[in-house]
Amino acid sequence: MEKDTRDKLIEAGTPLFAWKGFSGVSIREVAKMAEVNSALISYHFGGKEGLYAAVLENNLAALLTALEKINSSCLEPERRIEQFARAVSALHKQRPFLLRLLQGEFINPTVCFENIIKPYFKKVVTFLPAAIQEGKTTGRFEPEIHPIYAAMALSSMVNFYFLVKPLADHILPQDENRDEEYIRQVLKIYFSGVRRRDDA
Repeated sequence: MEKDTRDKLIEAGTPLFAWKGFSGVSIREVAKMAEVNSALISYHFGGKEGLYAAVLENNLAALLTALEKINSSCLEPERRIEQFARAVSALHKQRPFLLRLLQGEFINPTVCFENIIKPYFKKVVTFLPAAIQEGKTTGRFEPEIHPIYAAMALSSMVNFYFLVKPLADHILPQDENRDEEYIRQVLKIYFSGVRRRDDA
């Protein structure tokens, strides 16, 4: 019963915090959407701050789990990078509020920026650069490629599409496989840039 209530509050709080930000959401509002007594927020989370932190951790943990699974697969750099792009795409479909939650913290950071966002991203940020560096070391990628900048470029290409998806729905082809085709195009463009010219 307690787990069900906790999950209901996190589920209800996720879209509210994503659209209104931390300061724009009231405890009563979350409780009403979750259809529970507002006192249960204090019981389970110690207050609105604790609920908000749980919402962020719930979404970020899914990203970290996906990356850890890829990282432990011992695949070649290209395959790890490809799986990263596809995993992030799948994650945004499963958790459509993740980017808005992160955007809110980037624009109006709360204490969670230092306590949650930064620690998670320190774990996440090592994944792509490591794969790119391995590609350089093995001679498959261009030697002048900077692993961190190249990682940021790919992350931007993948994430920006989902950030502006409401607009993309109006200006891009109405194809049920559009998300997958976009990722395929991103990977084709990306690899044509990072691979050694004699290895393309």
